[in-house]
Amino acid sequence: EEIVNSKDEVSSLARFVKSLEQDEDLAEEIREDRTDHLVALLDKLPRMSDDVDAEIRYEPTIKKLVSHTRNLIKKDKQKKFIPRDCVETVVWTIQLFRAMIETKWTESLHKREGPEAGKMGIDERDEDGEEEEDEAAGPVQDALDECGATIMCLDVIADGMNEKVVEEGVNLLCALMFREGGNKKVQRTIFEHLNQRGTDHFFEEIRNRLRKMMEWHQAKVIEQEDERKEKMRMSSGQNSAGSTEEEIKEGDDVVAKRQKTTVTGMKSKKWTEDGFKATVEKVHDDGSFDVKYLNDGHYAKRVPADMVEA
Repeated sequence: EEIVNSKDEVSSLARFVKSLEQDEDLAEEIREDRTDHLVALLDKLPRMSDDVDAEIRYEPTIKKLVSHTRNLIKKDKQKKFIPRDCVETVVWTIQLFRAMIETKWTESLHKREGPEAGKMGIDERDEDGEEEEDEAAGPVQDALDECGATIMCLDVIADGMNEKVVEEGVNLLCALMFREGGNKKVQRTIFEHLNQRGTDHFFEEIRNRLRKMMEWHQAKVIEQEDERKEKMRMSSGQNSAGSTEEEIKEGDDVVAKRQKTTVTGMKSKKWTEDGFKATVEKVHDDGSFDVKYLNDGHYAKRVPADMVEA
């Protein structure tokens, strides 16, 4: 019986441990707690300018971490990559550097508004940040830049690199550049590095991402257009089933609403409440119309069907 109870206890413990391992929220809290402790430990290290006897100092430690990360970057033909078993380490190192900056922002925020203000990361910095945050994080940003963190970010933003690594590289670069009016020191480092040979991988990655953004936008436009046409077909079907209205043809006199314009003369997404007398000049396959307004002769292309009445 004691053996059975012992097995049950072991089995229960194993299930408990497994549930802890699968708890993503707990894992994130542990990672953040470890990171916070490391940031505090790094911050306590003496600087190179400090007149103290110390074997470990702030700037050389950062340089070692940067150098180790950059040495993990490999090249394969026209692409850069980090070995799969090293990706987690690289991501953690980049996140650690960003946490060093965000911790200074948060400490400054708490001095101004109290601990209930929460943490300040790159997502909150733009809206909630003040000059006090610039002053608090400035020395850390400068130290990271001087120790090679900015160039490390540019190295990992490269064609072929792991997506998570690129994402964290962009996040750290944002944290380094955040300063009222822009961080000129970091900007200068970026400019000088990208003007050197061997930075083609960075520009190729930017080109790829711009292309993906354009493709996504185009797909979204097509999707929205398809949805609009479907609504028009549904509306047309309901009209044909529930009414005896004649189909609008070229040359017909109609009442059409007008698209509003902004103060700069650009077309708005809004339309007038009232309709204006107009003549249909062209009927498009998608159900929209080109019309000519009779009051001023204005010619409008592709006026949606729901803006035109016979």
